[in-house]
Amino acid sequence: MESIEDLLEEIGLSDSEAKLYVALLRHGQQTITFLSKKAGINRGLGYTLLHDLMEKGLVTKTTKGKVFYFAPLDPKQLVEYLEKQKKDISSKQERVQAMLGQLESITNPLTAKPKIRFYDGARGAKTVLDTILMADRKELKAFLSLEDITTFVGTEQFGSFIKKLSTNGFGLEAVCTRTKEAESVEGMQTDTKQKRQIRFASLDMAFPMTMFIFDDKIAIISSSEENFALIIESQEYADMQQRLFNMVWSSLDRTTIRIGILHSLSGTMAISERPLVDAILMAVNEINDSGGILGRRIDPIVVDGESDTEVFAQKVEELITKHDVCSIFGGWTSASRKTMKDILEKHSHLLWYPVQYEGLEESPNIIYAGAAPNQQMLPAVDWAVEHLGKKFFLVGSDYVFPRSANEIMKGRLAELGGKVVGEEYQKLSGYNFASVVQKIKEVNPDVILNTINGDGNVEFFKELREAHIDPKSTPTISFSIGEEEISNMHPETMMGDYAAWSYFQSIKSQENNVFVQDFQTKYGRHRVTGDPIETAYNCVHLFADAVRKAGTDDVDAIRSSALGLSMVAPEGEIQIDSDSQHVHRTARIGQIQEDGQFEIVWSSETPIKPDPYPKYKSKKEWGEFLEGLHKKWGGHWENE
Repeated sequence: MESIEDLLEEIGLSDSEAKLYVALLRHGQQTITFLSKKAGINRGLGYTLLHDLMEKGLVTKTTKGKVFYFAPLDPKQLVEYLEKQKKDISSKQERVQAMLGQLESITNPLTAKPKIRFYDGARGAKTVLDTILMADRKELKAFLSLEDITTFVGTEQFGSFIKKLSTNGFGLEAVCTRTKEAESVEGMQTDTKQKRQIRFASLDMAFPMTMFIFDDKIAIISSSEENFALIIESQEYADMQQRLFNMVWSSLDRTTIRIGILHSLSGTMAISERPLVDAILMAVNEINDSGGILGRRIDPIVVDGESDTEVFAQKVEELITKHDVCSIFGGWTSASRKTMKDILEKHSHLLWYPVQYEGLEESPNIIYAGAAPNQQMLPAVDWAVEHLGKKFFLVGSDYVFPRSANEIMKGRLAELGGKVVGEEYQKLSGYNFASVVQKIKEVNPDVILNTINGDGNVEFFKELREAHIDPKSTPTISFSIGEEEISNMHPETMMGDYAAWSYFQSIKSQENNVFVQDFQTKYGRHRVTGDPIETAYNCVHLFADAVRKAGTDDVDAIRSSALGLSMVAPEGEIQIDSDSQHVHRTARIGQIQEDGQFEIVWSSETPIKPDPYPKYKSKKEWGEFLEGLHKKWGGHWENE
């Protein structure tokens, strides 16, 4: 349903004018301070806009003492306002019609001269922006002087223009001068979903004004000092400016190191994946603030995998072929990774994968930075059999990681004399665990091994507690739940359960103290870190070291240089294995505390060499096992 604000904007009010007018209607006569607060704008802008509404005949002003009060006129004035607009337009049409003869008489039909239209002041500049929105071809190129144009037409007006470009399906490629002010302007970041690409030029390329190239036209908007705008209609001039823009655009492409960030920002996996994007961008900022890599800044392009394997496939192809990134950081579920793997191998590209997984895979096009089975699930099973009991119930999401992980853990349990008393799965997007919990209650296991991923964990633990299955009687060991997921659940109800990771926020080291402090300073004191978050952060710094070592951002050179690299990470020493492209990591088991943090109850103390292929089957047999799942799910890596 159309809102009142939307209707007011349709008839010519700006977004803030509409909010102010609605606030007036709802609250009656009020001060500028009260109204600005209700409309969510600053007081200075509110004062200017209220006087604009007075000029439109919609608002009146009175004085009490030394205080100004504003009040709305009868809403019927909106009809009169529209009638006045209609009469103004009609009058202008009549005047133009009357002058057509004179205009045609001075036109030389034998000479195709450019048509130039001048516009005066901020109102004229806004008219030019509105004209751009009526372009036939919805592809814009622009040189933007953001500080000048936002000062001239207003930050809100320009932000509204950028928003309308996206709403109306326009693609925008823009070159801006790199300043802190420019980078903070809303909508001035690359966003492939909104078909917007921004490249920043150094300060020595500062533009004195803004230029848009569209159709066969050039629109120029000056600074507020010169106070004008114009549109030049000339195919030749537009073509020339297009070529100049392409030259600048290409040169800037070579001055940055472009990476892709592909995680789920929406859907069932967003609860886990969104924080990884934060960690990656923090690492990128750290590197850029220290001078970049080889004197070049990292230019990150963030796209949403939407918790959908097919979207991951589509987006990774776009990052490689359209955006020409030199590395991709992303993925969580093994289904998304395996879907991306075929495309990465087709293009001989490189993915930095940050999550623990089932193993059973080695690709020259993936750096497997998360824990392999012998670094997480197998040590956890060993510890559980020794300390918690021998009867196990396995529960997981129905896709390749949980199915494979449980197959591996069943092999270890058989070796240790343990017993599997139940095994159940729920679709990745499924939330009904009542029947699963009922089966757990019936068989009464000593331990639950949990490979559920995403926000399904919220419902699973809720059902456990409602069935009076608690950590004291039947503890759960989780392999995909960390501090971030717990912070979105009820930590007090999970106190006493366990998780197996290589990193916990509670690790006591100088490197981890700095990492946690920097993360919380940047994103808020309430934020937590966790293993995949830390791993995603580590990946960017290892990538930077690989580029420095290679002396280039060539994909093959990065891959070769990454082998054998090590760093002292927040979790301790890690190293990329030269043989498997997995990472040497320390195994740890943590017990959940009331505040959602973990007390580390066991650690391998030193990093473990990764072994992606557990001994319970041969490589060939593991391959046949995976192929059987793939075939069972109709050519997918999850049960859809």
